[in-house]
Amino acid sequence: MPRLILLVLVVAAGFWLYKNSSGGLLGSRSDEAASRAPIERARQAAEKAKERQAEIDRLGSESAPPREPGRVHENMTPDEVKALMGAPDEIVPGASDSGTPRETWYYKSVGKKIVFEKGIAILVE
Repeated sequence: MPRLILLVLVVAAGFWLYKNSSGGLLGSRSDEAASRAPIERARQAAEKAKERQAEIDRLGSESAPPREPGRVHENMTPDEVKALMGAPDEIVPGASDSGTPRETWYYKSVGKKIVFEKGIAILVE
């Protein structure tokens, strides 16, 4: 009896290999479309990736709107602000919520407040 069960298992495994073989082990499959499907999916995925990269490149090439010359804006250094506005009327040292050193410059004559953090203007009001 155990030999019969073993024989049935071997025959079943052989049949399964024959049915699921894609041409390498026991012959080629007649269904050529099934073997091309992964290649077509890969080509479609590559096309989509190219389209996404082209869109990313297009968005990256669009430049930010030009800043008005002679105006104070964020990401300026204190030296750049001084070159445009002169010395501030008042400088108030402080710290952010995270503990980063911060300076607030006030220009009372023009009503401007500029906040610097780590040497960069982060807020201009």
